[in-house]
Amino acid sequence: MVLRYPVECLTCHALYTLRISVGHRDYQEHRINCKECGEEIRVCLKVDFDKITAEPVCVLNCAPSRPGGLVVNLYPEHPIGQDEIHMDSLIPGLMATQKLYQKLTEQGEAILKKPSRSRDILIADPSAAWKLIRKSWQLLQKGKVELANESIEELRVRSEAIAKCKANVPEVLNCFFQSFLGKKIELMRNAGHVIQYCQRHHPSKYFKFLDCFYNQLWPSHQDGFIDAANEYFAVFSELNQVLRCCQLDLPLDPDAAVTSSAFHTTKMLYGNLFEILTQQFVVLACLNNVASGRKFDEFKQLTLQKYLKLDKANRANPFLINPQLASFAEGLNSQLRNASHHRAMEITEGGIVQYRSGGSGALQELSYAEYLFSCNQIFLTLCALMYLQLLLSYQFASLKKPPPQ
Repeated sequence: MVLRYPVECLTCHALYTLRISVGHRDYQEHRINCKECGEEIRVCLKVDFDKITAEPVCVLNCAPSRPGGLVVNLYPEHPIGQDEIHMDSLIPGLMATQKLYQKLTEQGEAILKKPSRSRDILIADPSAAWKLIRKSWQLLQKGKVELANESIEELRVRSEAIAKCKANVPEVLNCFFQSFLGKKIELMRNAGHVIQYCQRHHPSKYFKFLDCFYNQLWPSHQDGFIDAANEYFAVFSELNQVLRCCQLDLPLDPDAAVTSSAFHTTKMLYGNLFEILTQQFVVLACLNNVASGRKFDEFKQLTLQKYLKLDKANRANPFLINPQLASFAEGLNSQLRNASHHRAMEITEGGIVQYRSGGSGALQELSYAEYLFSCNQIFLTLCALMYLQLLLSYQFASLKKPPPQ
């Protein structure tokens, strides 16, 4: 469904006809920059799926107006073609879905079922699900097990998947990651084969790794992931525009564009996620040491202390030789990380993100859609690594004593 919503920029009085497509979320936000004055215009759509109503609302620097002005298509869940942004006859959701199925067919994928308007909160609005999951997780960290389990009751009401699982936080986290990761779950599964190998061939060394992980790394890694997820889901309306492509492991079209643009809210996201992900690569590096027949803290040429002093961009090097772990580092862009982390990026009126390698080197460019795609890719990778660590924590907690030497 597409709603027409004429608005006026309150700064320069330019008129726009916004064609807002209804997505899966109860609340969806859209931001555009006025073509005349450059100021941000922000609207939202409040959707009641029970009553089947959708109400557009002016949020910032705009007011309802008479019909007319430039047509702007706003679609919350897929990129569209650059030449489609101002087409008045376009049905963005239909066009985007057709392109999605065409890509899946071209890649030999089995045709999926028709997209469901599922109201399961894990599928329809993972950002809302995260707020409830975070509360339960943090209560569990504090040892408030009963309160943590009580706080997931709202999730059980709003999610069929969670309603079928045991009423505890670990099971809820399992459901969340399995639902959110899409094809990225293969990262965790591949690493699982490494774990099985270590258990069979180096059980004593593996237990010592688990002991170190659980008692020295796991507490801070949970905090790091929660911080990253809070930052990611705070700008989910922006990221959701290309998330589905990432979950299905589909590349963006060369002319792909997103219809909402709030670069100032996402500018530092890639750099911050890069920092947290590469900091937690120590788990994969130690796991690779055990798989190689060494002690978990014994690298081929380093000690663990020296490894932890490596530049974050080099933290993946020790496990890149292991194909079942190397994919965690695939596609990481340290130059983009530096520019994002230090806010050394700008965006043009045409939606092109620009930065210089090394701060003063050659000019690098990518579209805002590509930037959001990169942010989603790195967050999904972090989710896969956190899911792996979650399983490691369960495993250690279930062991009563080390295996025989």
